[in-house]
Amino acid sequence: MCDCAFACTAGCVIKTSLTSSDDTDRVWGLTAVDDELFALLYRDNQVDVYSINDYQLLRHIRLPGLTRDSLRDLTSCVRHKCLCASHCRDSCIHRYDLSSSAVSKWSVPGKPIGLSVIPGNWNLLVTCDGEPSKLVELRADSGQYVREITRIFGTPYN
Repeated sequence: MCDCAFACTAGCVIKTSLTSSDDTDRVWGLTAVDDELFALLYRDNQVDVYSINDYQLLRHIRLPGLTRDSLRDLTSCVRHKCLCASHCRDSCIHRYDLSSSAVSKWSVPGKPIGLSVIPGNWNLLVTCDGEPSKLVELRADSGQYVREITRIFGTPYN
């Protein structure tokens, strides 16, 4: 409940603070690390960074190769201090290291849509669209494939 209220409140505050009146300010993903809030916007390769305390815009992060026609989600890993954004057209994850600003691109066996970090092992869980749909687990520090669960439409998960 708190996470949902936080995300909705932050999203509304950020949305009202943006100046453009077109779709370029649509928020596709929202995540936080330490005292910063990261918003994946419907702009080519841009993540806006806000103060989590007062929602003031601090800076922009560029993720080369990330295009708005394929944005789907954004998540963060507090342990590895990184952001991960899904790019369904190129079937990849863009990872941004918050400490070094290094950007890497990881292949995913499917079209990545939703992202989440698994508590405990800190791996990245990726939901992939397509036939069959699947859940893919990747190491959040390296992008190394761990495992996947596939589902053919109309049948239960294996």
